[in-house]
Amino acid sequence: MSEAPSRESLEAGLRGLKDLRSASLLMIIAFILLTLALGILVFTVLASFSAFFPSTVSPGMGMEPDTHMPRPEEIFETLPPLILSMLALSVVLVITSLVVVAIAVFGKLLPGASKLSMYRPGFSTSATLIKVGFLGGLILFIIGLATLFIGIGVFLAIVAIILFLIGTIGLAILSLKLGSEFNELTFTIAGVLFIVSLILYILPRTSVVASILTVVAWILLYVGLGPAIEELGKKLQQALGQGAQLI
Repeated sequence: MSEAPSRESLEAGLRGLKDLRSASLLMIIAFILLTLALGILVFTVLASFSAFFPSTVSPGMGMEPDTHMPRPEEIFETLPPLILSMLALSVVLVITSLVVVAIAVFGKLLPGASKLSMYRPGFSTSATLIKVGFLGGLILFIIGLATLFIGIGVFLAIVAIILFLIGTIGLAILSLKLGSEFNELTFTIAGVLFIVSLILYILPRTSVVASILTVVAWILLYVGLGPAIEELGKKLQQALGQGAQLI
């Protein structure tokens, strides 16, 4: 039988759950922003194509296809301002989504996992994998990009990707551990989806499905953390009440 957690560990666990829920919400927002950016980009490319090759859109209408291929400088000179604005908007959305992901992972997920390990030592393994995977992966990825034209740069980038995968494994373990700790099925499903998406990311031509499963896992994590925060909050109130009675 496990020992009842102390007031300090309950407070750390509650803060960890709140950080993790904030990280889940930020990851969902980042996915929405990235989806909007990709949608705008696809629409812009199609609009640009029809603007430069109008005869290829409706063949058989007595129009000869235009075989002239515009030079890059011609493209930017003749693109309508609206299309240029949409291109700029898509770039801004992509950059914003990356910033949101960085805040979610390094500002909420990593601290939240560390606080959960203070609540229950059983969370320490997943917290370590998340920290080593995402933090170490980011550092090596930045160094790899800076030294991309040197032989070691490509190697560091590959190692960084492997570390990111390890961080995702830690996230899956954390979700499964939360499922057993709070008896919440949504955590277990989220953990399984993280594992399945990880496998699909490795396989060819399945990255879109993997991305969808990943955001579904984050949504389930966000939903499940609501009752978990409420449950742990009640335990903390009980512990504070008992402490007041002893005084």
